[in-house]
Amino acid sequence: EIISTLNLRYQSPSRDMLSNTLIPAWYAVEKENVEKELQDVRDVAVTADGWTSIAQDHYLTVSVHYVREGSMKEKVLHTRA
Repeated sequence: EIISTLNLRYQSPSRDMLSNTLIPAWYAVEKENVEKELQDVRDVAVTADGWTSIAQDHYLTVSVHYVREGSMKEKVLHTRA
């Protein structure tokens, strides 16, 4: 509603467009970016974090941590229910 108030011609994407087209395309680009960035990294730390949602769903997230150009970086590699 806020966006359509700012621009009356804007139409938000449908749920199908988001889940079948936009999110998979974004995921593919981000996955490639992470792979490229990690190619130049010599040392990494991999962590696994288990957590439970308010709805009592259990999740496991695997992340990678590394230093690049003097800055600490972190990327989530995967989350699974």
